[in-house]
Amino acid sequence: MDTKKQKNLVYGIWFCLVDACTNEPYKKAGDFPKYSLGSSDFFAQRIAIETTEELFKNSEYVDNKILYSWDARPYPFYPNRTDIWMDGINWKYDYILNGKVGISNANVLIYQLLKDTEINTDIIENVEVDEFVDGFFINNSISVIDALYILQKVYFFDCVEKNGKISFISNKKSFRKNQDITEIDKSSLLNFGTKDENKYIKIDSLGNNELPKK
Repeated sequence: MDTKKQKNLVYGIWFCLVDACTNEPYKKAGDFPKYSLGSSDFFAQRIAIETTEELFKNSEYVDNKILYSWDARPYPFYPNRTDIWMDGINWKYDYILNGKVGISNANVLIYQLLKDTEINTDIIENVEVDEFVDGFFINNSISVIDALYILQKVYFFDCVEKNGKISFISNKKSFRKNQDITEIDKSSLLNFGTKDENKYIKIDSLGNNELPKK
């Protein structure tokens, strides 16, 4: 059988705007996929769409692809006018693309900066800085580290390395609550005082332009 004659397949792409959306792509709004934390995630949706598009690019079997869906209601009146459209509250989780594909967010920007440096993106464990970015303008030659530092000052996130993997983690409580916290008591600190005087190491946080003083 000539498989080329069996072309004419149409593939629909449908991912909700939630973390772990690729686990179960065709979920309805409010019905979260397996292992999802139930958080809105622009980065997860965008990566899912781009990866699926790349997978079926120049496919031998698929003629056309449909990205679902574009709502006929005008953005931003939908979803903001919940007095008219009650389902507007679902916009931040659902698959409707209005107001989502033409904007960027910090997750995408951080990932793209690292990708443009041609580093191995496999070392990126996760990027959890889901914040809207209205614009980011670089008007001179700066390093990627400096660019990330600018974003860090605006969107308040940490860069953490663990077991050879890098994670970008928001300081927001919604993300921090899922992070392990280790408590340290005085018994685990080094005492450098005299027998009758207890002194422990003290670390002061300094600005980037300050040097430690004697």
